[in-house]
Amino acid sequence: EEDGSLFGPMRFFVSEPSNGFSDGPAIPADTISKDSINVTFTPTTAAGYGYVMIVSESNYPVLNVASVKAFMLAVGDGTCRWYGFVSTYGADVGLSSCRLTGNLQYRVFVYVEDGHERD
Repeated sequence: EEDGSLFGPMRFFVSEPSNGFSDGPAIPADTISKDSINVTFTPTTAAGYGYVMIVSESNYPVLNVASVKAFMLAVGDGTCRWYGFVSTYGADVGLSSCRLTGNLQYRVFVYVEDGHERD
C-alpha cells in the first residue's frame, strides 16, 4: 500500500574548498631546531589567508579547522604560530620561540582559505 507522498529527486551542489595547495607544505630539514622551524607552501588561490601551527603528537587527533584557526593546543609562544596573507607566489613561514623538546614528535598544521575567510 503506497498512500504517502514522494517529492524529488532534489538536486544540490557541494562546493569545492575555497583554497588548496599547488605545492604542499614542506619543512626544509636545515630549518628545524628546538626553538624554530620554517614551513613552505604554495596555495592555489591568488589571494587568501593561511594559518600555521605546531602541536604535540598526542594532541593532533582532536584538532579540526576551527581549532587550527584558533591555534588551540599550539606549542610555544605567539611567534610559534602564524596567520597571514598568502598568494600563489608561495609562502615561507618562520616560526620561532617554539620551545620544542628533543626526542618528541610534533605535527605541523597548515590551513589555507580564500580572501573572504570562507573555509
